[in-house]
Amino acid sequence: MVPASQTPPHIQRRPPVPELVVVARRSEESFVHDSGGFSALKNGPVSQGFEYKSVKPWYAKMEDYIGLQPKWVEDWNRTFNYRQ
Repeated sequence: MVPASQTPPHIQRRPPVPELVVVARRSEESFVHDSGGFSALKNGPVSQGFEYKSVKPWYAKMEDYIGLQPKWVEDWNRTFNYRQ
């Protein structure tokens, strides 16, 4: 372990994790407020006039997602000559 007083300067300048979480939350709030978009956070911010009852989110079924993966990987590998 290295004492904090001897930590290299490039490491000392990194902000603590809780501060990063606050910054991420604020940027999410400003995105929703400025663009009228939606937040991906649970209980995240919503734009003015948003009504939960009027929005019908669509979620893919996991079986459909998993079924698409092998074909997509095969196409990717063929296109970019990967693992051939």
